[in-house]
Amino acid sequence: MNRRKNILIVFLLILQVVSVCIFYNIDKIKLMQEGLRYQLFNMNYSISFQTIDSDVCFDIDINNLDSNIHTIIYENDGCTIMIDSIIKKDEKYIIYFSSHGIYDQQQGKLITGVEHKVLSNKKIEDKIYASCFIGNIECQNNSFSGLNFKDGDEFSFIIDAKSLERVRKVTLKNLLLIKMEKM
Repeated sequence: MNRRKNILIVFLLILQVVSVCIFYNIDKIKLMQEGLRYQLFNMNYSISFQTIDSDVCFDIDINNLDSNIHTIIYENDGCTIMIDSIIKKDEKYIIYFSSHGIYDQQQGKLITGVEHKVLSNKKIEDKIYASCFIGNIECQNNSFSGLNFKDGDEFSFIIDAKSLERVRKVTLKNLLLIKMEKM
């Protein structure tokens, strides 16, 4: 009987220690699970937005669309934007980009074409922020995502096939740096 009581006491002590450890590390656990999205929603992080001044220019190989996939078109301080895929549909190309940022417990940052703002009702409003050009012809926005990945998002543009086949150079303007810093 005494042995059972001792086992129960040890078990309860271990359970209490584990509970305290989880409680004190909940931020670390949530950050590991959700990444930048956790920082965006967390009131303990300040959020700032800054437009990137420089344009991003890159060439598209229209003869071998798959060769463009996973090409990093922008890289700065650990943040990258890459071509995720290119699809030719009728007389248009759709170029999908993925943005990847960095984060730790103190800060996070992402350079992207999508603005992610937390509204007062704790919902996120996502909207395209960047512009895409072929020469001086602006391309149509196609789609964008919220912070779907722990470290980033996706956005895409529709490009006229004849314009791209003639010029082959694409320019992204107004990329956005989103910074989250622990207060």
